[in-house]
Amino acid sequence: MEPFENTVEALARRDRRYPAEAYLFLRDAFEHAQWIHSRQGHLTAAELLEGLRQHALKQFGPMAMWVLSEWGIHSCADFGNMVFNLIEAGHFGRRPQDRIEDFSPGFDFHEAFRSPYLPPAPATPGGP
Repeated sequence: MEPFENTVEALARRDRRYPAEAYLFLRDAFEHAQWIHSRQGHLTAAELLEGLRQHALKQFGPMAMWVLSEWGIHSCADFGNMVFNLIEAGHFGRRPQDRIEDFSPGFDFHEAFRSPYLPPAPATPGGP
């Protein structure tokens, strides 16, 4: 199998939506997702997305949404496109029930990457 770095360079040339750095981030986030779910190998789309979310926040903090946007990643569907590019290249595995559509519901980027850094809403008068 071709080294991962060579594969992502070729993918970035073929599918210009996502640069090589985005694929390298995805690989690291996949490893993080395996760690948080305490297993090696296959992850569901939901498990991988949670690992991606956590890893982006850990790596980039309040800049996560901006960095991902610079890489052409605007929704969970973009992560799905990248995962399936890596499956086609032979670097990620796939089970028969895995579908690219599994990434589409995902999470809201604003909620995931901006909300953690917004100030708390002011308490309402007379409220708890």
